[in-house]
Amino acid sequence: MAREFARGFYHSVAWKHARAAYMALPVTAQDGRICPPGMCERCFSRGVLAPAEIVHHRVHLTPANVRDRAIALDFSNLMRVCRDCHAELHSPEGAAPRVAFDEYGRVVPR
Repeated sequence: MAREFARGFYHSVAWKHARAAYMALPVTAQDGRICPPGMCERCFSRGVLAPAEIVHHRVHLTPANVRDRAIALDFSNLMRVCRDCHAELHSPEGAAPRVAFDEYGRVVPR
């Protein structure tokens, strides 16, 4: 769920267009392989094809940068991820996620 300062941004036409365009692009991984459109980039790097559901900001949005197009909308700051990878990216280092998601997107305690 978006933090209060970012709600307007995530409902903006600019974000909706950027998100859809990024989801639809193949992405070249660091090893040169091509991650297909709509697939989780982190899972792909581990040899797994999993559908992405979230476009994640590598540099997280803050009240200070949410209006900076280079941070908020530039493809170089975006990454497609599945829900499990997104949870890992946002959990404290070394902390195990407390929940996962089943094939229907429902929260499952770990």
